[in-house]
Amino acid sequence: MSTSMKKVKRLFYITSLSVCFLICLGGINPAFAQNLEPERKWNFLAEVYLLFPNMTGETGVGNTILVPVDATTSDIFSTLKLGGMLYLEAHTKKWAITSDFVFMNLEKDMTPTTLIQSGTVGIHAFTEGREAEYPDPPF
Repeated sequence: MSTSMKKVKRLFYITSLSVCFLICLGGINPAFAQNLEPERKWNFLAEVYLLFPNMTGETGVGNTILVPVDATTSDIFSTLKLGGMLYLEAHTKKWAITSDFVFMNLEKDMTPTTLIQSGTVGIHAFTEGREAEYPDPPF
């Protein structure tokens, strides 16, 4: 048997044993371990996240001027100057209070026309959602 075949065979055995070991570890239930950490009354979570948005529909001023909107994800990212998304949560065993923040600053140069020589169009959008939850009774 050549040296390279021996190396491949050894690598195969090591990989197989490693996979078997990891599968066996997956069967161990961590609930049997003691929790040495004291239980906190409030737990906190903060997550930064990313969305790939698109927009379709109509926008306008009141009901008089309506303009169709059809913007793909690449259209939005090409005009994005600044953006951020943040999810915050505080919870106990019974209560959860959450907030979701989204901010974006879009900006695009105007195409010159007979009325407009040059310029920039921009929009700053900020949304926030809050929620407080109390679990349903078990009955």
